[in-house]
Amino acid sequence: MDRTTYESRLKNLHSWSGHLWSTLEEALPRAIAELGPPGDETSRDVRNAAEALHAVAEGLADVMGAYDLLLESTGRTARYGDFLQRLQAESAEPAAVGDEDDGPSSEISRTQYARLAAELCFDAGWLIGAVHGAMTCGEEGHIDGHLDALASGIEELMISYDRLQDLIGVMPMRHCAFFDQIVVLEEERRRRRRNS
Repeated sequence: MDRTTYESRLKNLHSWSGHLWSTLEEALPRAIAELGPPGDETSRDVRNAAEALHAVAEGLADVMGAYDLLLESTGRTARYGDFLQRLQAESAEPAAVGDEDDGPSSEISRTQYARLAAELCFDAGWLIGAVHGAMTCGEEGHIDGHLDALASGIEELMISYDRLQDLIGVMPMRHCAFFDQIVVLEEERRRRRRNS
C-alpha cells in the first residue's frame, strides 16, 4: 500500500465530509423555510423542500466517491461505485408532484423533521470525527478498522437522509437500494460457501 496516496485520499475524504456538513447547514433550514407555516404547505412548497434537501444527496455522493478512492489506495475494490453509477443513470429530479397544482398538501410534522434533521447532522459530525481519527492514527494495523468504521458512518448518513426525504414524501428512498443490493450479495456469498 502506498501510504502517501492513502493519506492524501483520506484528506480528500475529510474535505468532502466537511463540504457535506456545510451543505447540511444550508439545506436543512432552507427546506423547513420552503415548507412555510405548519398546516399551510402546498404541493409546490413540499416539492421545493425536497429539492433543497437534494443538495445533501449530491454531497453524500461526493463523500461516497471519495471513500471509494480511499479504498482503491489500499487495494480494496470500490464499495459504492456500481451503486453511484446506477443513481446517476436514474433521474435525479424529484418526482413530479404538483407542477401545476399548488393546492394544499398533507401536513409534515415539524417535530419529526427536527428529530430526523438532528440525526442527519449527528451522523455527518460522527463521520467527520471518524475521518479525523483515521488521519491522526499512524498505525498500519488499524487501517482496516478505520475503513470499516468510515463505511458504517457513510451508510448511517444514507439511511438518515432517506428517512428525512421519506418524511417530505416527494423523493423515493433511493439509498436504501444499496442495502438491498448488499443483502443479495451476502446471500449469494453464503450460498457459494455452503455449496463448496
